[in-house]
Amino acid sequence: MKTIQEILSENLRRIRKSKGFSQQKLGELSGMLASTYSRIEGMKVTPTIETVDKIANALEVNIHSLLNDSDAKSNSLHDRILRIESLSEYNQKVINLMIDTVIEKDKLERNQEIKMNKRLEELKEIRKK
Repeated sequence: MKTIQEILSENLRRIRKSKGFSQQKLGELSGMLASTYSRIEGMKVTPTIETVDKIANALEVNIHSLLNDSDAKSNSLHDRILRIESLSEYNQKVINLMIDTVIEKDKLERNQEIKMNKRLEELKEIRKK
């Protein structure tokens, strides 16, 4: 089982790279020296929760995204949303498009079902006569 520091390090590296940031840039965005950030990502120092919060804000992700073990796959909707938040902007747009497509498909299916049920009721009425 991974330590929380290993999980944090892996997530920092993965999310930082997906956002196209160097360690230098992320350090600056987080308000710390690049060398400090590098030591955090390299597991040489353990950051405070306040520091993790600053890094999460710089990456525009939830702290949970940094501390969540992506290898321990969870299928809850909440956990999936948190993982989506850590994706690149492009991949988030792809996910949103996919979700919109499924929602639209569901609406069409429901409308079709309503129409079919109305027609079946009409047929029942005709048979009664």
